[in-house]
Formats: sequence, C-alpha cells, structure tokens
Amino acid sequence: MNKVDTGRHFCLALISIQRRHSDNEPVVFVYKILMNSLYGRFGINPESVITKICGRKRYDTLVDKERFIIAEELNDGYNIISYVTDSDSELNQHRISAVQLSAAITACARIHMYNYIKRDDCYYIDTDSAV
Repeated sequence: MNKVDTGRHFCLALISIQRRHSDNEPVVFVYKILMNSLYGRFGINPESVITKICGRKRYDTLVDKERFIIAEELNDGYNIISYVTDSDSELNQHRISAVQLSAAITACARIHMYNYIKRDDCYYIDTDSAV
C-alpha cells in the first residue's frame, strides 16, 4: 500500500466509524477533529515568528543572523526580539507541510459544496457545512 492509499484508507476508516454514531454524540466531534488536524497539518507555514526575551549577547547574535521584525531593549540586562525563522533548529514540527495539498482539498470541497452554496436559502458556509 503506498502513501496515498494509506491516507485515503485512514480517512475512509474515520468517516465509516463516524457514521456509526449520531451527530450529537461527542465521539463524532473527536473524529472530525482528527480529520481536520490531518488536513491542517499540510497547510502549516514553514516560516514561524518567534518572540524571545534574551540577554545582550544573544540579542546581538539574533539581530545579525535572523530576519528580525522588531527588537527593543527592555532594561539594562534584557532585550526583546521578534524574528522570522524557517530553520528546523527552533521549530522542528514545521518541517513537513504541503500547502498546495491543503489548497487542493479546499478547492475540491468548494466544488462539492457549490450546489448547496449557490442556493438562495444558504446563509452560512464553513469548510464542512452549509446552513
């Protein structure tokens, strides 16, 4: 089984289990969150903004090496700096992402939901529902 089949099998299994329960059961929410988390994982931006309070030596290093947004002196011993990082040294969890996959999933969902969205009595839409 390849990676695509594994992901498809996982999602179909969650949907199958979810359909065995009524909509007002808490477990349905758990399955929905599991699938949304899987989808959201692909859309993570590998660049992250980090804000730190640090001493002067570390402050000087970050200002010289990183793409800093704002840097201010708090008092004689401490400074605050916000900077953008895309290295996995600080935030290793952002290493795996595929924004194009999230965009494709959203586009397919909109196409699927279009018959409901275009109705005159449609007042609200979300990623998985229409009212």
